[in-house]
Amino acid sequence: MDTALTMPSTPKQGEVDEKMREVREEMQLQLDKQKEEYQDQLKSAEAANVEVEEIKKEKTRMEENLREVKEDMLRQLETQRKEFEEKLRLLAPPESNPDGSPALTEREIARAERVVKHWKSRRCVRMTQAILQAASTLKEAQIISHEIEEHVVFQFTIVDIGHNFCSSYDMVLNGISGEGGDEELEEARKPCVAVRVIDYKNCVIHLWSLEKLKSRVRVMRQMHQYIGRPDYLQHFRLDNPFIETCMPQYSHIGDAEVPLAAVFESRVQDFSLDVLSPYTFHIIGIIKLSLEPSSARAPSSTLKFNVVMHGMAGFAEREGTEVHAQLFLPGISQDGGVTTTQMISDFDEGPVRFESVHSMSVPMFGPKDLSLRVAIFAKVTSMHLDKLLSWDDMRDDFI
Repeated sequence: MDTALTMPSTPKQGEVDEKMREVREEMQLQLDKQKEEYQDQLKSAEAANVEVEEIKKEKTRMEENLREVKEDMLRQLETQRKEFEEKLRLLAPPESNPDGSPALTEREIARAERVVKHWKSRRCVRMTQAILQAASTLKEAQIISHEIEEHVVFQFTIVDIGHNFCSSYDMVLNGISGEGGDEELEEARKPCVAVRVIDYKNCVIHLWSLEKLKSRVRVMRQMHQYIGRPDYLQHFRLDNPFIETCMPQYSHIGDAEVPLAAVFESRVQDFSLDVLSPYTFHIIGIIKLSLEPSSARAPSSTLKFNVVMHGMAGFAEREGTEVHAQLFLPGISQDGGVTTTQMISDFDEGPVRFESVHSMSVPMFGPKDLSLRVAIFAKVTSMHLDKLLSWDDMRDDFI
């Protein structure tokens, strides 16, 4: 049976050795390669370990430095605290409050109470609220006035005690009350928000309360609604809401405040004071006057004194004529306590010379910080009205 082609031949001894050698060499190469990789890993691990150690050492050094800086800062703060407490101890009065704060003297407490009372009396938040609530109503009045060509301009203003007094000459001519006949404005707590009404047709400035503005705007709406339909308008008896029944002739143009310390000290004192516009608080002139003790008999609770009105400079007649001053004590003078100078005209650009003496009185035991108010009135021209509107426009641009 011939099996030469079907049975494997027996390998020779040389061939086996050759294969074994190749296997050994291949394994040796793999071992060498693994050894090199392992050695590289060892070297990398050693380098990484060194870096970690360096980082740990640097961290330790930084923590130590921070601790030293913190301790140094705490020592400085403690030193400053002790120095500050020592200064407080030296400056503070012997008595102190339970919490350790210095006790205020009676004079300091009284001064603080006056400051708090003053700022509470300014009523800024309430007045701002009133302006925001009435803004749309005032704008509507302005639009209607422009569309029906009434030539009346409305703007908000702040009214303090005595600012709503009208001229004594208007009181006599028109028989109106001393404060303009607007009961809401008279009774409102001052200072308060009001409406400044500039009437170009009558060349006069006067004031409305916010309540009066609202009631007048209701009539303005009816007038505006039927202005082009006279057949309908004749069925309504509508008074002109833009003018007053008793229209004033004189406008309030400025104020000056005169301290009365000299009156309580019974001495003569001369003054040269700025006259400020009640609407812009800009200086419109300078007034000169004197306070003198009076020899007139008076009740024991009253102190009499004389006010010598010399004149006012800086106000030109092209802005207003028939200038007169009205003197009173804000919050004290009633209708009978107001005195007025004569009306001055034909002064052109020179000083307004009053040259008059007015006898007045003040409560003997009243507050010593009372002041005399000198309110200036005039029959103004359109130039003065234009200056007020120009100031409004500048303020709008600035805001």
